[in-house]
Amino acid sequence: MSVKEVSRITYRLSQGGVPISEYVSQFDEDFRIIAKEDVPMDWTKLDNFQCANCPYSLQEKKHCPVAVSISEILFDVDDGVSTERVLCEVETPERDYKGVLDDQKAISS
Repeated sequence: MSVKEVSRITYRLSQGGVPISEYVSQFDEDFRIIAKEDVPMDWTKLDNFQCANCPYSLQEKKHCPVAVSISEILFDVDDGVSTERVLCEVETPERDYKGVLDDQKAISS
């Protein structure tokens, strides 16, 4: 199956006007996340933990594409306090969202 990009979501976090993190998630035609080509962290391996409704087999994917995608932002904010307020901006093809949230809430968005 060839993968073609049909959707992309951009996330930006900032605090006090200072950018903290920006990353882009891309999705294929089945709205499955397209993992980046970087060498993924060990904790993202499917055999470490696989969600009950995961559509992938261990033969198909070695690493969870969602975990690989979010690992970038997790390391950008790992020295912050989860209750600190940040500006969270999310851009999708359909709409944009902007709000001031607790760091933990922004990351889970």
